[in-house]
Amino acid sequence: MIPTPENKPLVLVADDDITIRMIARECLEESGFRVEEAQDGHEAVEFCTHNQPDAVMLDVLMPGMGGYESCRRIRAVPGNENLPILMMTALDDVASIEAAYAAGATEFTGKPVNWTIEAHRLTSMIRAAETAKEIYISKQEWERTFNALDEIITIQTVDRKVVQANAAAIAASRTPMESVIGKSCDELFCDPLGGCATCPVQEVIDSGEKKVVERVSECMEGTFLVSVFPVFDDAGNLMRIIHMAKDITERQQLEDEVRRAQKMDAVGTLAGGLAHDFNNLLQVIIGYTELATIKFKPEDTVYQYLSAVKEAAWRGNEITRQLLTVSRKTDSRKQPLILNELVRNVSKLLEYTIPKMIFLQAELTDDIWAVNADPSQLEQMLMNLAVNAKHAMPEGGSLIFHTRNVELDAKYCKVHPELKPGNYVMLSVTDTGCGMNQETQARIFEPFFTTRAAEDGTGLGLAMVYGIVQEHDGHLICYSEVGEGTSFKVYLPALGTDTRLPESTTEGRTVAGGREMILLVDDEPRIRHLAKKLLANAGYQVLLAGHGQEALEIYAENRADIDFIILDLNMPVMGGLECLDTLRLKEPELPVLLASGFARTDESEKRLNNRYTDYINKPYHEKEFLTKVRSMLDDLVSPQSRKHTTA
Repeated sequence: MIPTPENKPLVLVADDDITIRMIARECLEESGFRVEEAQDGHEAVEFCTHNQPDAVMLDVLMPGMGGYESCRRIRAVPGNENLPILMMTALDDVASIEAAYAAGATEFTGKPVNWTIEAHRLTSMIRAAETAKEIYISKQEWERTFNALDEIITIQTVDRKVVQANAAAIAASRTPMESVIGKSCDELFCDPLGGCATCPVQEVIDSGEKKVVERVSECMEGTFLVSVFPVFDDAGNLMRIIHMAKDITERQQLEDEVRRAQKMDAVGTLAGGLAHDFNNLLQVIIGYTELATIKFKPEDTVYQYLSAVKEAAWRGNEITRQLLTVSRKTDSRKQPLILNELVRNVSKLLEYTIPKMIFLQAELTDDIWAVNADPSQLEQMLMNLAVNAKHAMPEGGSLIFHTRNVELDAKYCKVHPELKPGNYVMLSVTDTGCGMNQETQARIFEPFFTTRAAEDGTGLGLAMVYGIVQEHDGHLICYSEVGEGTSFKVYLPALGTDTRLPESTTEGRTVAGGREMILLVDDEPRIRHLAKKLLANAGYQVLLAGHGQEALEIYAENRADIDFIILDLNMPVMGGLECLDTLRLKEPELPVLLASGFARTDESEKRLNNRYTDYINKPYHEKEFLTKVRSMLDDLVSPQSRKHTTA
C-alpha cells in the first residue's frame, strides 16, 4: 500500500537547535514519516497532551524544561504508556544513559545523529509499540472476561501454586490479590482443619485427565461443582492447571424443593387413592351398622357392640380424612380469616391439654393481614404442630406462636418455585425441644413416617400440615438443630388488611323422608345396596345403576318418574361428571347430588355453579345424607311439578 499523509507515522522532534529540527524533518519525511517540531520540553509536553504521535525524539539538553523531565511528563499522559520515546544527546556517559531510561525513554542515541539509521530504529520502535499495544489490549480483554465470570477460577502450577485468580476467586478467598498469588488452593479455599479429603487438582496432576466433582465446603458455606482441567505445552508436558468452582447451593436447594414436591405429590396420589377405596368400605360398615342398631335398644348388648363397631369405623374415617388432606383431595371451606384470633383460640385450648412444664407464648403482630383459609384446617395444622412440639419437650420447655406480615421478593421465590412474589402472613411454631438431624428433617412430611413409638401416633400429623399448607397455596419451612429446638414457618398469601370479616351461619334441617323416585348411581355394589336401604327406609323409591352409561339408559326408560339422581363421580365406563353433562343437555333443572370420597375438583366445581347440583363427601351419616336429599327436593322441585306425594 502506498503511504498517504493520513497513514504515515507521525514523529515529534523536540530540540532547541532549529538546524537539527530542519535536518530531522527532511530526512524523516524522505523515509516516509510525518514530522512535527517542538523547540523545548514545554512545547513537546503540550503537543503530546493534545495529540497522539507515533514516536517522539527528545533532546536531553533544552532550555526551560529538559529532555528527562519532559520524557517523564509525556509518559504520564494517559495513552502514552507504550509511546516510543528516543532520547538524543551529545553526552555518552553511563549516568546519562541510565537517567534517560529512568525517565521513561524507550531508546537512547548519541549526537551527531545518523538519520538513516534512526529512521529504521523509529520504524522498529513503532512496530514494537503497536504489537505491545495489541498485546496490552488483548490482555485487558482477557482479564475483563476472566473477571466477569462468576465461577471461582484459578490458574495453578504443577505444584499447585496459584499464579492467576479472577475477581470471584479473590472475593471467595477473602484475601487480597497480592496475597493469593503463590499460595496453594488448600490454603485459600479448603476447610481450615485438614483441607480436602481427596484433592481433585492432585488427581489431575497424577492422571493428566480432567476431573469434575461436587464438594460441600464448610468454610465457604456452600456446595460447589469443581472442574479441574490440565493444560499441556507443545511437547505434551503438563504446564498449568485450571481450577474452576461454581456455587450450586441455590440450584441444589431448588432441586431439593422440586424433588420433595414431586415425592409428596406421588405419595399424596397413592394416599388419596387408598383413602377413596377405604372410604367406600367404611361407608358400607357405617351404613349397615346404623341400619342394624334400629332393631335394638341402647341397653342391649348387641346395640353396644354395633355402636363400638360404628365408632371404630368413624375413627378409621378420621385416618382417611387425614390421608385425603395429605393428598390435597379433601374439601376445604375457605373464608377471609385473621390468624391472630385463630392462634388465640388454639392457645386457650392448648393450655388445658399440654403439660404444665411447657411454657406457652403467643407473639402476635398487630394489624396482621387477612388470609383466605379454612379455619378448621388451620386449627388442625396448629394442633398437629403443637403436639409435635410437645413430644420434642418431654422435660418441658417453651412453645411459641408468632405471626408477622412479610413480603417475599423474586429472589426468595426463585429458590421456592411454588411461591409468587408478594405479601404473605408468616405463622411460626417454635419449640425449645430436642431438635432433629438432617436425615429426619428430610422425611418428616412423609405419611406414616414417625420417630415415636407406634402407640404414640400414626405419623400423619406433619404430613397433614404439609397437605394443608399446599391446599392454601402456601409454603412450609422447617428449621431444626439437634439440641437447639425446631421452628416451623408457614407462609400464607395475604388478602389485605381488612378485618371486617363475614360471620358464617348454619341452619339445621329436620330429617324427613319422601316418596319421590330416586336414581342412585355407584359402581360399588355394597354402597348401592346400603344407600338403597337408607332411602327406602325413608320412604323413597329407588332405581340402581352401576355406571354413567347404565344410568342414562335407565333414565331414558323412566324419565317421567325419576325426580332425583345421586351420582358417584369415580366410576368405570362413564364417570359421574360425563353422565351429568349428558343429562343436563335434556334436563337442566333435574336435581343431582354428586357423591365422592375426594374433595371437589376444578371440574366438579364448575358443575356446582348450577343451583340444581350439590355435593356430599363419603362416608356420610345417615341423617346428613337424607337431609341433603330432602332439602334439595324441597328447594328445587315445585309442588306443581312433583309426580309423587311426599311423606
